[in-house]
Amino acid sequence: MAANHLNEIYSSRVRGDKSNINYGSLIRWRVKTIRAGNMQIVKAYPAHVDYTQPRKVRSKPSREAQKKLNDRNRSEQFRLLLLTNFSGKDLFATLTFAEEPEDKSKALEKLKYFLKKLRKASTGEIKYLGVIETMNTDCDAVRCHIHLVISARDYEAIKKSWIYGNTKIQKMKDALDAAGYLSKTFVTMPAGKHHYVRSRNLKNPDIETKTLDTKYLPDAEELEAIITCPKEYAAVFYPDYELTEEPEIRRSSYMPGCYVRIEMICRDDPVMMEPTPPFANSS
Repeated sequence: MAANHLNEIYSSRVRGDKSNINYGSLIRWRVKTIRAGNMQIVKAYPAHVDYTQPRKVRSKPSREAQKKLNDRNRSEQFRLLLLTNFSGKDLFATLTFAEEPEDKSKALEKLKYFLKKLRKASTGEIKYLGVIETMNTDCDAVRCHIHLVISARDYEAIKKSWIYGNTKIQKMKDALDAAGYLSKTFVTMPAGKHHYVRSRNLKNPDIETKTLDTKYLPDAEELEAIITCPKEYAAVFYPDYELTEEPEIRRSSYMPGCYVRIEMICRDDPVMMEPTPPFANSS
């Protein structure tokens, strides 16, 4: 059934105009599917090039361009970790300091002591993921504070374990929005510093990779569908998912082909069923 539907897509959107795609010297592509909780991300990118063909000289990326790429990668890694390990059943805690620490390393020491006390006060395994903030998204300095997504269910244990200032504890309702909200802080963090804190017991997202060879018709046709009509491709292969944003297609200045990214979330997810704020106040 999916194959018949896909053939219709090829006939109307792809096979009618082969000029849409120019493989050039590209031979193989990778298609990576990342599963994180109720989210799926599909990425397609060139994997093997025929180097007997002429190739443009690659220019070294500027420092600013490299920083943006690093910020983007860290942000996505954080979002995927959060969505893989946490849900609306977990808590979002903001920890503030009555006496501001000298730097992030001192704040990290206090956070480690807090987590040690919390493990003793709680029953069961605790998972956490968070950021230590000293700047807002406008790069303005703010008082040091910590945002922490945590699996502990005991509000009082969290409050008693944080002895350095005030706490604000909320039940997280929308993991996707919470992940986006926290990951924005990475643009304000200097390279090489603590970008986020996490427990060791977090699971990594599930990643599946396949190779498409443009010399074979089925592979080439699937790749053309991903690149020229990603929305229709997602609808055929992921019917239970809905796009969270427009598919992204980026081209390289020195290499043929392009990079495609499709992000989706399960239709049965409460986020898709009924809009809610990312956090809800505790009772």
